[in-house]
Amino acid sequence: VAAQRGGLEDRESYSRLKVVTVLGRKYLNVDLFTSHGIRRAADLGLSGSGMADLVVSPLLDEALGLFSPGHRGRLLVVVRHPAERELAMFRYLRAMGRRGVTTRDELPPSASAFASSDFVSENWMTRSLAGKRKGEAVTARDVEAAKEVLRRKALVGLYEDLPGAARRYARYFGR
Repeated sequence: VAAQRGGLEDRESYSRLKVVTVLGRKYLNVDLFTSHGIRRAADLGLSGSGMADLVVSPLLDEALGLFSPGHRGRLLVVVRHPAERELAMFRYLRAMGRRGVTTRDELPPSASAFASSDFVSENWMTRSLAGKRKGEAVTARDVEAAKEVLRRKALVGLYEDLPGAARRYARYFGR
Protein backbone atom coordinates (compact mmCIF):
# COMPACT_ATOMS: atom_id res chain seq x y z
CA VAL A 1 0.00 0.00 0.00
CA ALA A 2 1.23 3.47 -0.87
CA ALA A 3 -0.44 5.89 1.52
CA GLN A 4 0.49 8.15 4.42
CA ARG A 5 1.81 5.72 7.01
CA GLY A 6 4.76 4.50 4.97
CA GLY A 7 6.00 8.05 4.54
CA LEU A 8 6.16 8.49 8.28
CA GLU A 9 8.81 5.81 8.71
CA ASP A 10 12.39 5.06 7.70
CA ARG A 11 13.85 8.36 6.47
CA GLU A 12 17.20 6.61 5.87
CA SER A 13 15.90 5.08 2.62
CA TYR A 14 14.34 8.34 1.43
CA SER A 15 16.10 8.20 -1.97
CA ARG A 16 14.45 4.95 -3.12
CA LEU A 17 11.15 3.12 -2.84
CA LYS A 18 11.18 0.59 -0.05
CA VAL A 19 8.61 -1.54 1.74
CA VAL A 20 8.39 -0.68 5.43
CA THR A 21 6.34 -2.35 8.15
CA VAL A 22 4.17 -0.12 10.33
CA LEU A 23 2.11 -1.73 13.09
CA GLY A 24 2.45 -5.11 11.35
CA ARG A 25 1.29 -3.89 7.93
CA LYS A 26 3.38 -3.28 4.82
CA TYR A 27 3.56 0.15 3.21
CA LEU A 28 5.82 1.90 0.77
CA ASN A 29 7.98 4.66 2.19
CA VAL A 30 5.96 7.47 0.60
CA ASP A 31 3.48 9.97 2.02
CA LEU A 32 0.69 10.56 -0.48
CA PHE A 33 -1.17 12.89 1.88
CA THR A 34 1.07 15.84 0.97
CA SER A 35 1.95 17.50 -2.35
CA HIS A 36 5.64 17.05 -1.61
CA GLY A 37 5.14 13.35 -0.88
CA ILE A 38 3.25 12.80 -4.14
CA ARG A 39 5.98 14.56 -6.15
CA ARG A 40 8.59 12.43 -4.40
CA ALA A 41 6.65 9.23 -5.16
CA ALA A 42 6.41 10.25 -8.82
CA ASP A 43 10.14 11.06 -8.94
CA LEU A 44 10.91 7.65 -7.47
CA GLY A 45 8.79 5.96 -10.16
CA LEU A 46 5.97 4.68 -7.97
CA SER A 47 3.48 3.98 -10.77
CA GLY A 48 5.87 1.89 -12.85
CA SER A 49 7.48 0.13 -9.91
CA GLY A 50 4.83 -2.56 -9.47
CA MET A 51 5.33 -2.22 -5.72
CA ALA A 52 1.86 -0.88 -4.83
CA ASP A 53 -1.49 -2.56 -5.36
CA LEU A 54 -3.27 0.35 -3.72
CA VAL A 55 -2.57 4.09 -3.68
CA VAL A 56 -4.39 6.16 -1.02
CA SER A 57 -4.50 9.95 -1.11
CA PRO A 58 -7.00 12.72 -0.38
CA LEU A 59 -5.25 14.90 -3.00
CA LEU A 60 -7.02 13.62 -6.10
CA ASP A 61 -5.72 16.12 -8.65
CA GLU A 62 -2.13 15.65 -7.59
CA ALA A 63 -2.33 11.87 -7.15
CA LEU A 64 -3.64 11.51 -10.71
CA GLY A 65 -0.17 12.62 -11.84
CA LEU A 66 1.18 9.30 -10.55
CA PHE A 67 -0.62 7.45 -13.35
CA SER A 68 -0.29 7.33 -17.13
CA PRO A 69 -1.84 5.37 -20.01
CA GLY A 70 0.85 2.73 -19.46
CA HIS A 71 0.32 2.65 -15.68
CA ARG A 72 -3.37 3.13 -15.05
CA GLY A 73 -5.26 3.18 -11.79
CA ARG A 74 -8.87 2.81 -10.74
CA LEU A 75 -10.45 5.43 -8.52
CA LEU A 76 -12.15 3.99 -5.44
CA VAL A 77 -14.28 6.55 -3.65
CA VAL A 78 -16.13 6.33 -0.36
CA VAL A 79 -18.73 9.06 -0.28
CA ARG A 80 -20.46 10.49 2.75
CA HIS A 81 -23.24 13.04 2.91
CA PRO A 82 -21.51 16.43 3.19
CA ALA A 83 -23.54 17.51 6.22
CA GLU A 84 -22.66 14.29 8.05
CA ARG A 85 -18.99 14.72 7.14
CA GLU A 86 -18.90 18.29 8.46
CA LEU A 87 -20.74 17.33 11.66
CA ALA A 88 -18.18 14.56 12.20
CA MET A 89 -15.38 17.10 11.64
CA PHE A 90 -16.95 19.45 14.21
CA ARG A 91 -17.12 16.63 16.76
CA TYR A 92 -13.55 15.57 15.99
CA LEU A 93 -12.15 19.12 16.34
CA ARG A 94 -14.09 19.65 19.55
CA ALA A 95 -12.72 16.40 21.01
CA MET A 96 -9.17 17.27 19.93
CA GLY A 97 -9.55 20.73 21.44
CA ARG A 98 -10.50 19.21 24.77
CA ARG A 99 -7.31 17.16 24.62
CA GLY A 100 -5.23 20.18 23.63
CA VAL A 101 -4.34 18.53 20.31
CA THR A 102 -6.07 20.75 17.79
CA THR A 103 -4.51 23.95 16.50
CA ARG A 104 -7.93 25.50 15.96
CA ASP A 105 -8.04 28.41 18.38
CA GLU A 106 -11.62 29.53 18.08
CA LEU A 107 -13.84 26.56 17.29
CA PRO A 108 -17.49 27.68 17.14
CA PRO A 109 -19.43 26.62 20.24
CA SER A 110 -22.21 24.73 18.43
CA ALA A 111 -22.70 22.59 15.34
CA SER A 112 -25.00 25.21 13.80
CA ALA A 113 -22.39 27.95 14.33
CA PHE A 114 -19.74 25.61 12.90
CA ALA A 115 -21.91 25.02 9.79
CA SER A 116 -21.85 28.71 8.92
CA SER A 117 -18.18 29.24 9.79
CA ASP A 118 -14.98 29.24 7.76
CA PHE A 119 -14.16 25.83 9.25
CA VAL A 120 -16.57 24.14 6.83
CA SER A 121 -15.07 22.82 3.62
CA GLU A 122 -17.51 24.05 0.98
CA ASN A 123 -18.12 21.53 -1.81
CA TRP A 124 -14.89 19.68 -1.11
CA MET A 125 -15.68 16.60 -3.24
CA THR A 126 -17.06 18.59 -6.16
CA ARG A 127 -14.03 20.88 -6.08
CA SER A 128 -11.64 17.94 -6.08
CA LEU A 129 -13.35 16.12 -8.93
CA ALA A 130 -13.88 19.24 -11.06
CA GLY A 131 -10.40 20.66 -10.43
CA LYS A 132 -11.65 23.81 -8.70
CA ARG A 133 -9.54 25.61 -6.13
CA LYS A 134 -10.83 26.96 -2.85
CA GLY A 135 -12.39 30.36 -3.41
CA GLU A 136 -13.45 29.66 -7.00
CA ALA A 137 -17.20 29.55 -7.52
CA VAL A 138 -18.65 26.09 -8.06
CA THR A 139 -21.17 26.05 -10.89
CA ALA A 140 -23.82 23.59 -12.03
CA ARG A 141 -21.40 22.69 -14.84
CA ASP A 142 -18.77 21.77 -12.23
CA VAL A 143 -21.28 19.54 -10.43
CA GLU A 144 -22.04 17.77 -13.72
CA ALA A 145 -18.31 17.39 -14.47
CA ALA A 146 -17.73 15.88 -11.01
CA LYS A 147 -20.63 13.46 -11.48
CA GLU A 148 -19.22 12.43 -14.86
CA VAL A 149 -15.82 11.70 -13.29
CA LEU A 150 -17.51 9.49 -10.71
CA ARG A 151 -19.65 7.77 -13.34
CA ARG A 152 -16.82 7.06 -15.79
CA LYS A 153 -13.76 6.63 -13.58
CA ALA A 154 -14.73 5.69 -10.05
CA LEU A 155 -15.96 2.68 -8.17
CA VAL A 156 -18.19 4.28 -5.53
CA GLY A 157 -18.94 2.99 -2.03
CA LEU A 158 -21.02 4.56 0.71
CA TYR A 159 -19.59 5.55 4.07
CA GLU A 160 -22.87 4.53 5.69
CA ASP A 161 -22.20 0.97 4.46
CA LEU A 162 -18.44 0.44 4.65
CA PRO A 163 -18.75 -3.37 4.75
CA GLY A 164 -20.87 -3.21 1.59
CA ALA A 165 -18.31 -0.91 -0.04
CA ALA A 166 -15.51 -3.33 0.86
CA ARG A 167 -17.48 -6.23 -0.66
CA ARG A 168 -18.08 -4.18 -3.82
CA TYR A 169 -14.38 -3.37 -4.17
CA ALA A 170 -13.41 -7.01 -3.51
CA ARG A 171 -15.85 -8.23 -6.17
CA TYR A 172 -14.47 -5.72 -8.66
CA PHE A 173 -10.93 -6.96 -8.09
CA GLY A 174 -12.03 -10.61 -8.19
CA ARG A 175 -11.49 -11.43 -4.53
